Amino acid sequence: MPPVPPVVIPAAGLGTRLRGVITESAKELAMLGGDPVLLAPLLEAVAAGAADVVIVTSPNKRAIRTAAEALLDRPALAALTVRFVEQPFPAGVFDAVARAAAVLDTDRTAVVFPDFVHLPDQTGLRQVLSASAQYDEDVTCYGVFRKTEAHAARMGGSARVELGEDGFITGVGGAGEAAAPWHTGLVELRGTEFVKRAAGRLDGDVLTLLRGLAGDGLLAGVPLGGDLLDIGVPAGFHDAVARFDRGEAQWRGARSTAVD
Repeated sequence: MPPVPPVVIPAAGLGTRLRGVITESAKELAMLGGDPVLLAPLLEAVAAGAADVVIVTSPNKRAIRTAAEALLDRPALAALTVRFVEQPFPAGVFDAVARAAAVLDTDRTAVVFPDFVHLPDQTGLRQVLSASAQYDEDVTCYGVFRKTEAHAARMGGSARVELGEDGFITGVGGAGEAAAPWHTGLVELRGTEFVKRAAGRLDGDVLTLLRGLAGDGLLAGVPLGGDLLDIGVPAGFHDAVARFDRGEAQWRGARSTAVD
């Protein structure tokens, strides 16, 4: 397993798609199985062996810090050192990660999106990190999954990608473009070249950036085993709640003295 980079959790977004669906002030605080969704990326960090985590919030989402600090009292999360950075106004993921990198000793970060919950356990980041050992540090690795018809009814938009036999991404399309067999989701491990090219960009430039990296052989996809729940859209959130209520989904080691 390669060295584990700091984990960035971008949680400053507006979450407009869940307005009227949840009663909590932020989607990261919506409850699944008795715990806030924010638990998911923290468990991802622990399972991957991460030590440093930066959670990016905004002035109107300061309740996330309170929730995170309460979760960090649990023995299962004791290995994490968590810092908080505020994005003063909604400016997208590129800006959020840049702000997090400014308080870290490295630009190489793993970004774990709090919209997703990986099943049957929260080990998507560990899978991507393990697979990244075969690539140079300038290569960015994305977690990818097959978006079946069953997924389509409960998943939001994501980049569609084509994978070569060697794991490199050979094509990138937007959510509304022609179908491709794989979709990005949950985690990205940013390579050094991604960091250089992302400087000063806005989120609207992401497809251009990814296509450029793919064309230069600097973008890889790691198929994630298991399933992904997308709690960032109403259908996905309702599906996730139902799965936890039926006992079909659970938090990995959330209440134990150590991660299972």
